[in-house]
Amino acid sequence: MNTLSIYHHCHLNPFKIRLMTLLPDTFGSDLQSHLARYTLNEAKDYDALSYVWGKIEDRARHLLHVNGYPVILTANLYHALQHIRDPAEPAILWVDAICINQNDTTERGSQVLLMRNIYSGAKQVVSWLGVPSMDVRVVTEFIAELDREDDGELNHVSILQSVFDPKFLNKWQAILYLFSFPYWKRGWIIQEVVCARKLLKCGR
Repeated sequence: MNTLSIYHHCHLNPFKIRLMTLLPDTFGSDLQSHLARYTLNEAKDYDALSYVWGKIEDRARHLLHVNGYPVILTANLYHALQHIRDPAEPAILWVDAICINQNDTTERGSQVLLMRNIYSGAKQVVSWLGVPSMDVRVVTEFIAELDREDDGELNHVSILQSVFDPKFLNKWQAILYLFSFPYWKRGWIIQEVVCARKLLKCGR
């Protein structure tokens, strides 16, 4: 893939970013997208993806077409986009691997300075933990159970009671497993999550 083909007509000034429109289609079909540039003030109603890039050697059979050109993705990013994509509506996303020209060190440096603005300006931050699994469903249900007031805040009494209740042992084990994922070891994760207006957990 010649990155100049994608970014040549989409050069970034210091206070501009690119957003990717992921086109709707069925799960498992080819990923198609468009890339366009915006000022920070113009960029609205987009989701910012928070994820682990994945291993370079995983970049074998996973493609995303951007403005008609094929881009090779890591397996983790490919699966994230497959799960995020809506079958009926386009999804407007900021994804660092695509929206930043990774071969341009000057651009990379200037975009890093805008990270806080990008994540705080997003409609929501999508936290991709990996391909969905039963363990995360258990954790999600457990957290909802601890939120007795249904106000989005965990009840401290509920938490303490559950720690000493044997019936919750498997759920606490699932939480420990969840926090062992590589996602939580990323240096940027704190900024991405803290800056989010709204955080959407996706995957695993």
